[in-house]
Amino acid sequence: MLDLLWSIFDLAIIILFVFFFLLVIRLGISQLQKKWRFIAIPAILIGTFSLIKQNKPGQGKDSPIGLEYSVDQIIIPVSTINDLNISIVREKENNQINPFLSDSYLSGFVLGRVWKQEGIQEKDGRIEILGSVNYYLFGIDLMSLPRTVIIKPKSENETPNFKHEYSS
Repeated sequence: MLDLLWSIFDLAIIILFVFFFLLVIRLGISQLQKKWRFIAIPAILIGTFSLIKQNKPGQGKDSPIGLEYSVDQIIIPVSTINDLNISIVREKENNQINPFLSDSYLSGFVLGRVWKQEGIQEKDGRIEILGSVNYYLFGIDLMSLPRTVIIKPKSENETPNFKHEYSS
């Protein structure tokens, strides 16, 4: 519920920011003489788009996975608006999880929130994914809450089809 409220709050703040930004730009351009407006408007648009279109880091890791590994893709519904997408990479020889190649990310309506995976381990036939959800407002990290996702197999013989528990 906190995630949904945060996303709605973040969306409202962004809409208000855009509204006031456009209002200030309009007032500023109205102060210019008409012959200078045609130069000011493209300059403002180019500057605004260059700020918005900055390079952002990708979601996943770009490490190549070789033939000696197998990958389990799991999608866990965290809430009605978010899913946690998990890639568990195992070595084919000994069926051990490779924590460096395994990755997870949050998808859905994630405005102002980022999932950071901090670790993955296998204990007693279940997989625990440790991470945190960071809450951002205009790129400023406001708070971070630790989360743990526990994945249990349906039966002892199955590994790819998982039942999950989500704990905060």
